[in-house]
Amino acid sequence: MGALLDTPHVGLTTRSASSCGSGTLDMVFNVAPEYLRTVRAVLEAHCPVWGVDDDTAARLVYVVNELVTNVLKHAEPDDNGMRPTSLLVTRVKDGISAIVSDRDPRPPIERVAKDSDESGRGWALVQALCGAVSTGTTTLGKDVWVFIPTDNEAAA
Repeated sequence: MGALLDTPHVGLTTRSASSCGSGTLDMVFNVAPEYLRTVRAVLEAHCPVWGVDDDTAARLVYVVNELVTNVLKHAEPDDNGMRPTSLLVTRVKDGISAIVSDRDPRPPIERVAKDSDESGRGWALVQALCGAVSTGTTTLGKDVWVFIPTDNEAAA
């Protein structure tokens, strides 16, 4: 089963191709604040089809939202003022693998937030919610890869 999602807004389009039966979601889009809700909704719709438990789905949605928000906040825009991003999510045997790619080669920075800080905890939360996290530079920018074990595997 496949699907294509078009979400036009201010001349931009979020394009998503998914293959629900094989457990793969591949999205390419320009990050804008109004797309974060769409990305979360698409992930939430795929997880039950893939047989992902509620806890793992919630962690996946939070982690991907944080990573895409980091692109929005920290990646330099291209010559057109856009922040092109791709998201590849795959249901694997023991959990979910997700890769967020953008054109900024700088890796996420781990900060130690003070109690009074209103930001600076996102990367630490991503690491805490995932079974594994990795970043790497590419010829186009960087990839941030995460693996979230399913609830059954996390409990084992």
